[in-house]
Amino acid sequence: MSLITKRQSLIYLYCPFILIIVLAFLLGWLKTPFSISLIFLTVIFVPGFAISRVLKINFQKDNLGQFILWFTIGLLYNLIIGSIGIGFHFTLSQLIWLNVIFSGLIFVVAFVLDLNRPVEGKLNFKQYFKLENLIFIFLAGLILLVLAVVDQLGTNFTGDPLYHLSILRRAIEGQPLSIENLSHLKNQFHPTYIFPVWHVFLGLLAKISRVNIFVLYREIPTILTLFVFAVWYWFFLKILPKRNVAILALFLFILYYFGKNGYLYTRMAVPDTLNNLLLMPLSFALAIKYIFNKSSNYKHLIVLSLLLAFMGLIHWTQYFYYLSAMGLFAVIYIIFKYRESDFRLVFKKILLAIFANMILVLPILIFLQIKSNTISGNIQAFSAVTKGSNNDRFYKFPLYLQLPYIFLSLIIIFLRKYRRLTFLLAVFLVGPIVFNIPFIYKILRQNLSHVFVNRLYSNLGEWPYVLWALGISFVLVLIDRAISKLTNISKYFRYLIDSILGILLIWVIWVQYRTEQIESWYEAFFVSQSLHNWLNTNYYWLISVVFFIAVIIFIIQKYHRPLIEFFTFSEYKNSVTMLIFTLIIVFFLAMPSYGHLSYYAKKEVQNRHFFREATDPSPDFINSDKFGGMAAINFIKENIPPKSVFDTNTFANYTLSTLVDIHMASYTFDAEPTKKYEDLYNFNIPIAKKLAMLDEGDIDYLIYQYPVGKSQSPFDLYPQYFTKIYQSSAAIYKINKGQVQLDLKV
Repeated sequence: MSLITKRQSLIYLYCPFILIIVLAFLLGWLKTPFSISLIFLTVIFVPGFAISRVLKINFQKDNLGQFILWFTIGLLYNLIIGSIGIGFHFTLSQLIWLNVIFSGLIFVVAFVLDLNRPVEGKLNFKQYFKLENLIFIFLAGLILLVLAVVDQLGTNFTGDPLYHLSILRRAIEGQPLSIENLSHLKNQFHPTYIFPVWHVFLGLLAKISRVNIFVLYREIPTILTLFVFAVWYWFFLKILPKRNVAILALFLFILYYFGKNGYLYTRMAVPDTLNNLLLMPLSFALAIKYIFNKSSNYKHLIVLSLLLAFMGLIHWTQYFYYLSAMGLFAVIYIIFKYRESDFRLVFKKILLAIFANMILVLPILIFLQIKSNTISGNIQAFSAVTKGSNNDRFYKFPLYLQLPYIFLSLIIIFLRKYRRLTFLLAVFLVGPIVFNIPFIYKILRQNLSHVFVNRLYSNLGEWPYVLWALGISFVLVLIDRAISKLTNISKYFRYLIDSILGILLIWVIWVQYRTEQIESWYEAFFVSQSLHNWLNTNYYWLISVVFFIAVIIFIIQKYHRPLIEFFTFSEYKNSVTMLIFTLIIVFFLAMPSYGHLSYYAKKEVQNRHFFREATDPSPDFINSDKFGGMAAINFIKENIPPKSVFDTNTFANYTLSTLVDIHMASYTFDAEPTKKYEDLYNFNIPIAKKLAMLDEGDIDYLIYQYPVGKSQSPFDLYPQYFTKIYQSSAAIYKINKGQVQLDLKV
């Protein structure tokens, strides 16, 4: 091949990434959700693509997989750069320059190397223009609707986001990115977020996008949600029998997590949600790809292991969920597949997918233990919280989740044909095993805290959309077979069926638009209290009967091959007919989301928020009057050293530290923001006890919000310890720590 032709091929390959870089540079100053998303894509995909080219890491004949691999490598690159910044105490500005320089160098090296490599096969776009791909137009429409809602709603700032924003505040203020400087408390680290590398990455995006942390946090969920959909679809393709099952599963997944207002999608910047909806399924998908793909190699295992290590650093509970599911998968695979010809090879890869990452994880755990006593002391304190699980029993599940659990055992009748479904069986069985075997529950509860147990089903088990997709798709396959037999008699049968179904689809949409009758039918079934109560009373024998039937079929399949072939998924032969069937089902199951999707889609068209300059959302959820107003905040910024330790009697424990580069003296666990040292503000508590609390918390300053009609604080009587340095509706007191120490020794 001539050099000119080769250069043309490279141009086609590199042009999209060069275009992203140029657009991000030209449009980055706009400060719109679109420009923020564009910068995110640049920061992730440019190094991800370049590194994959340099190291020859690829997924052959898997275009979506290659796209997701670039995303994974780019994310890992940024997290590694962030870890270097934290480890070597760089400032965020230094980290940005380091990131840009390395990204540029790697991109250039990749291009130079590709000039001297054989040209790869071209992408065949014609393969996408087929009748059976028509469903993707409707899937894309649903995705756009959901993204419009997420764009309109932005981040839900209730609860956890305020804590994470307080870390972001410390990251962007120009101080070194050490763990100590980023920590919410001084010299005490959160057991889950001790290594805030995700926060550093978000801070980097905020700085590059030239927006404040509140704008970044509000707008980033939109682009993250898009990648959630891409990752889950790729994951479904890895574990489900056929593409049509994966497509239906993605439809149902989108609608299930959207719920009534897209709550979890609006929380994508929160580490727990990020891991749950993005990094954990990405880890599972990479693991399944590595285990069952014969062309997978050590490079793919390294990528998986790095992702698992960082997933643990971002929020460690999902790392243990991964180990739980993969460990049970290994056991179930032995039970069902030990006679397979390639059993040893596959099982070896399963073990590597479970344990290889520990070469990275164990040194990290040892470091964290030495650094902050996290693995023992902090975990013990965290585990001591006695909050029980909210979703640990069958009767608490909605019908949409109860029904799949009842029919879960039917998976085994497909296992002889589709061995990857053993993984799905493992995922669904983790929760029941933990909650129904007392000693396992006790061990996990004591050693991994209530958080691990409390969120187990919401992370592993609340995947009803997968089982619904399997069941519905198999019924559709049977219908497709029947229609094919009819059309063998006369093709007009299919035209008649398509016409009837098309009219039915139009009718249900019209009826819902005019009377909302379809939504009432949905509620009559899935929100039926009588059916819910009946299932709660009878689910033990229902599960037993279904399990007995499944076992009988599984045994007979061993001796009767046609029964295996009967329980087989295939791509639909009657594409249009199955498309209309699928759309009717999806529309019915979309009823809980119908109102919000309709309302916010119209709103997005009207205000075009995605392409307008983003406004600061913090006035909507931060009441600065609670701690003296913005004048007090400006006073702190101008007169008090960064990283000083504050405590307050107001509901400003987290909100104060989102605005100012300070440490707080305690965490927020319940409604009160500063319960640990609340006695400081009680007039009746002896001063000696207060001095002990000041010393224990290493507190430098106090903010006291005056009650209505009051002008005196409990600190005015002791000027030798408390110096008032600011007063408005609240007062700021500086602690005379030298005098406190002297009097404590007396």
